[in-house]
Amino acid sequence: MPPTTALDPRSTAALACAVCGNHDARVRYPVRDLIQARDGQWWFVTCQACGHGYLSPHPSEQELGELYRSLWSPEGLQLASNVGRSGFESKLTKARLAGLRAVLGSHPVQRLLDVGCGLGFFLRALHEAWPQAEALGVELVDQAASRAERPGIDVLRLPWEQVQLPAEDFDIVTLIHFLEHQTDPGVDIDKAAALLRPGGALVVEVPRLDGWGRRLFGRWYWPHLPPQHLQVFSRAGLVRLLEERGLDVGFVRARSGYPLQACTTLVLFARYTFGSQSPYKSNWLVRAPLMALGFSLLPSFFLFDLLVAPLLNLLGMGDILLVVGRKKA
Repeated sequence: MPPTTALDPRSTAALACAVCGNHDARVRYPVRDLIQARDGQWWFVTCQACGHGYLSPHPSEQELGELYRSLWSPEGLQLASNVGRSGFESKLTKARLAGLRAVLGSHPVQRLLDVGCGLGFFLRALHEAWPQAEALGVELVDQAASRAERPGIDVLRLPWEQVQLPAEDFDIVTLIHFLEHQTDPGVDIDKAAALLRPGGALVVEVPRLDGWGRRLFGRWYWPHLPPQHLQVFSRAGLVRLLEERGLDVGFVRARSGYPLQACTTLVLFARYTFGSQSPYKSNWLVRAPLMALGFSLLPSFFLFDLLVAPLLNLLGMGDILLVVGRKKA
């Protein structure tokens, strides 16, 4: 990578690849917050050694703290609640439970832990699947944690890095859409694995680097979601992280994708190139014909979402990666 200046957001010299530790990265394309239109521009880069993807530069801990607190506004809580009750989330939950059962086998489940449990939808699903188990969540934001708690379900209101629990005391630990937010996900996997009893299972789910959506749409792939998402894992990279930490990976699934991915991408592209977030937002001589073109393309993109995307997902090219590893005896 060429030398960069302090004003150049491509400065990655201080960043080591979260999978292999290599410092040599390739700048792929600029990314921005397409969903909430927050100010800022970052770069998506990939490790030259192993191909792992990550955001450059990483935001500060203070910036991230302010961001996460703002996400749990009343509107954010309602959105998360709607997603948690959706058919999309229900399908993901079924896949996670199927992976757990396949990996655990006859191993008894006495305690389970969901890290970053949010509003607790998956934590409750775990508790329903193993009602005899003690269920515990970790969620820093009180507004979310208070909704996650139920009879038989407790939630620790602490940052994950401050959580101290007995080693080898859990049979299930889950990191659902958690590792992509972490600066050093290997450390988090180490900590989670240390909490597992031999034979226990770790569940990890993340957006996927080598899925069809990221490959096809590049900078317009909205799950880049900067500055929240710091890491984008490939199948090989995530499996490597688990196996290097003594976990036998017994279940890998990449058959899930985000709903209406192509249509969403078209809408976001229009918004930022000639729509309400573009330099042409007040120039209807430019906007009108381009909006007409965008509307004419929408049926084709919808057909892609309806017919092609499900096939790509079934072929294992989906954009959501689920991996379940078992702690060795």
